[in-house]
Amino acid sequence: MDLECVVETKVEKPWTCVIDGIQSSTHCTLGKCNLKLKPVNENKTLFSFKNLKTQKILKLKLRPEIFTKSKKFEDLEQGADWVLKTPFNRLFI
Repeated sequence: MDLECVVETKVEKPWTCVIDGIQSSTHCTLGKCNLKLKPVNENKTLFSFKNLKTQKILKLKLRPEIFTKSKKFEDLEQGADWVLKTPFNRLFI
């Protein structure tokens, strides 16, 4: 793989659920060592995607209110569906 991802987030649900999405969408995994987790204490989630061929990096910061809104759903599937239907600029800063 020519992609490396670093996820900075709290190590508790629902914050760690985003790691599953990263693994699924990018094929980066902890096992292949191209997905790294940096635990943080605050309610923030930052993604850094690095193209290992070009060395270019894309950084995305999840809006803090996303987790607050997603916790209001009765099950994870409803929350995930809401995230999928939300425009990109309303999810990330």
